[in-house]
Amino acid sequence: MTDTSQPPSPFASLVPQRSVGLKLLLVCGLALLMAIPALFIHSVVQDRRMGADRALADVSEMVGGQQSVLGPVLSVPYSRTLGPRHNELVYGYVVAYADTGTASADVDVQMRTRGIHAIPVFDATISMDAVFDPAALRAALPDDATPIWSDARVYLGVSDTRGIRDAITVTANGTDLAIEPTPYYASNVGKYQPVPPSGVTLAGGHIAGLETATSPIALTSNMRLSGAERLSIAPFAKDTRVDLVSNWNDPSFQGGVLPERHTAGDGQSEGFEAHWRVPYLARGIAGAGANLDLGELTEWNRRDMAVRFMKEGNPYQSVERALKYAVMFVGFVFLAYFLFEVTSAARAHPAQYVLVGLAQTIFYILL
Repeated sequence: MTDTSQPPSPFASLVPQRSVGLKLLLVCGLALLMAIPALFIHSVVQDRRMGADRALADVSEMVGGQQSVLGPVLSVPYSRTLGPRHNELVYGYVVAYADTGTASADVDVQMRTRGIHAIPVFDATISMDAVFDPAALRAALPDDATPIWSDARVYLGVSDTRGIRDAITVTANGTDLAIEPTPYYASNVGKYQPVPPSGVTLAGGHIAGLETATSPIALTSNMRLSGAERLSIAPFAKDTRVDLVSNWNDPSFQGGVLPERHTAGDGQSEGFEAHWRVPYLARGIAGAGANLDLGELTEWNRRDMAVRFMKEGNPYQSVERALKYAVMFVGFVFLAYFLFEVTSAARAHPAQYVLVGLAQTIFYILL
């Protein structure tokens, strides 16, 4: 009878049969291979995150974006001559901040949907009280300056005027002031800039009698504005106190000053309350002076008191964090599967490892 069996391969002795080490290397290779589907899922997460950012931008276009509020300040422009041989005038302005100021804000937060995304939108009613010393404004004038008292004004500021939902009202010692948008003038001969805009859009109203006033001036202002994501109030007085009440349960306190006390996260009531105080020395800005930059107050993350009405732990962030450890999770499952195989008499096919890896990939898709 003729022997039809194949002769043994000369390399058979070089390839270990049922080698545990070779199987372990194969399992490690499959674990790395399973990271490729995780990369595709990561691209989907990034696309969803970009969609959420676009939804936030679209909603902000309609209701106003992040809002920064500047309380009332006093200002008077002045003119100066360049020298004894020059007739050309240059203009400047003097700013005086309130000695004491308080602000109370009632913020109602509602969810707006844009596609599959939900965006928190707030409607804030803000009341501010400030007490000024008019003598400080006069003392801050340069010695050779001629004040233009006919254009002495009270200024307030809002970063996004699209969110203003009602007329801004201001009273000085009980007298109503007419508040109008502040025009912008270039600082040159014949024109002056009362207060240049710095981080916020200013509105102002004429106030009379500052040149002769001796008693303190009490200013009260009220505004209602909407916005999205973030609300901040600048320390508009030497000593500023802010009280904020909201129905939002997940606030994130930001800005340059954290609240002295708050009820966020106590689990005892719906929403939260917060109280801030910024004393004069902590604010670090002069109470009155010539050509002061209001941007020192409104610049974010330095001196303002802010609340962010966005959930810090969004689902896209959670999935992205889980995907960073996808190789580790798949590898651990493969390792456990491999140890069961080694310690038992059964032998698993590499296709079974592939199916286990794909099952975990489907978990991330569902997540």
